[in-house]
Amino acid sequence: MQEINGRYKIRIPCPDGIKGCGVCHYAFIDTDAFNQIHDSYYDNYGRVPTESIVVQIHKQLPKDIHSLGKQWGWNDTEVGDKIHRWMSERIVVFCE
Repeated sequence: MQEINGRYKIRIPCPDGIKGCGVCHYAFIDTDAFNQIHDSYYDNYGRVPTESIVVQIHKQLPKDIHSLGKQWGWNDTEVGDKIHRWMSERIVVFCE
């Protein structure tokens, strides 16, 4: 994982599900968003998520959480509480 201008560059599996895909796929995620999702995942499930799981969860978050994160900043308590609540209301399971 590489940090570039306040965002992490994370290698992800092929979005088309092609095993042995010869192309490297990357996602960019705000460092504060990554940390909020990572901490909420750990608090809810007691496991450390992989980088690609954090990216997948970030893509699944509702638009209102994304809007608050952009407006108030991902480190805001309200944003963190909404992420935590959203995760606790769901069983989030991603296999790698």
